[in-house]
Amino acid sequence: MKLVEILHHRENFNQVEEDIAKFVLDDPKSVINLSVREFASQLFISPSAIVRFTKKIGLTGYSDFKMKIASELAYFSKDDTTLVALDLPVASKQTVKDIAKTMMNLHSQTLLDIYLDLDLKNITIAGDLILHSDWITIFAKGESILAAEALHQKLLRIGFNSHLEALNGFQLVKPIRAKQPIGIIISQFGDSREMLADLRELSKHNILTIYITSNQSNKAWQAAEIGIYVENNETLNKMGSFASRTAYLYVTDVLYEYVFSRNYDENVKLLSDYAFQSRTRNRFLGVDD
Repeated sequence: MKLVEILHHRENFNQVEEDIAKFVLDDPKSVINLSVREFASQLFISPSAIVRFTKKIGLTGYSDFKMKIASELAYFSKDDTTLVALDLPVASKQTVKDIAKTMMNLHSQTLLDIYLDLDLKNITIAGDLILHSDWITIFAKGESILAAEALHQKLLRIGFNSHLEALNGFQLVKPIRAKQPIGIIISQFGDSREMLADLRELSKHNILTIYITSNQSNKAWQAAEIGIYVENNETLNKMGSFASRTAYLYVTDVLYEYVFSRNYDENVKLLSDYAFQSRTRNRFLGVDD
């Protein structure tokens, strides 16, 4: 649970703790610049009371408290708007206007969460692996295929030898005649026997694997050469893959854009050639040049 949620809920807070929470919610930016003594003097309480409060809510002390406020600054609002529930974001019989606002908040919230925790180092390493590869085989299952297919199509457009088999039953590690093949596995929960089997098969053939997942506590994460963690708190009881879809598309978009930017001018020309080819093939029946 985020700090802003804890402060809003004020569960089992005494009066002093409620005063601390209210002060932070009203003016989070000022707290970041206050020492513990200065903060305490604003509320006419002792510094030790603030330190005890930070430890009560699971932090290590006042410095940790200020760091959490700084990292969540965008979540603090004056209208007491709470964070959107990821599994069941919409309540019974809400209006279209309310639903539209809720979904906008959900996707904005998701993007900010992912951005703040983005594994820039491993995305860079993964991007470099793609750049030096001559064969890319992508595996995904269920709703993760949406992000996999989007990445696959974008890689094809800039000339990469990318392969994705979306049909269940055909996702096998096929013989590969390439000097520098790599594998990419996208799996939100990371609990699929098939994905683990694919990873082990890739490893058996000495094929480096990029593993994109929201589950770091499984054998696949430990076995992959490069792991990209995507924070996502959806469960199997979700209404739909709203937050996870946004999260995985964002992370794979960042990965793709890094790859694209390394050979920018060449890739812009490839996109131009692709667009010209699409137009000249007259894809739409009944439309003449």
